[in-house]
Amino acid sequence: MLGFSKEELQEAATICIDLVEPSILRIGCYETVHNLRFANIFLRHGAGNMVNGILWKLVLLMESNSLPLPKVESDDRTQARALVTLYSHPVWIIRRWTKHLGQARRSN
Repeated sequence: MLGFSKEELQEAATICIDLVEPSILRIGCYETVHNLRFANIFLRHGAGNMVNGILWKLVLLMESNSLPLPKVESDDRTQARALVTLYSHPVWIIRRWTKHLGQARRSN
């Protein structure tokens, strides 16, 4: 495989895994488990399974680059919401940039 031996590939994989900060993995796992428990407690029993299914679907869509994106069209309010979703910035930042940069530059 690409001129590397099996041992070299295993060593490289081990090094990469060691570089991942364990606390980052713990935080991600904690948040996921917490959200699933939250869904089961406050929505209904079994809702965690639905949330888990949605999260897995999002992961698959992201990996295949086929995650649907909101359309930056319509009125200013709808455009601001779409940009908030696309870039994960708070609404107040999007509105400030729109005010200072103008409508044409805000979606670039």
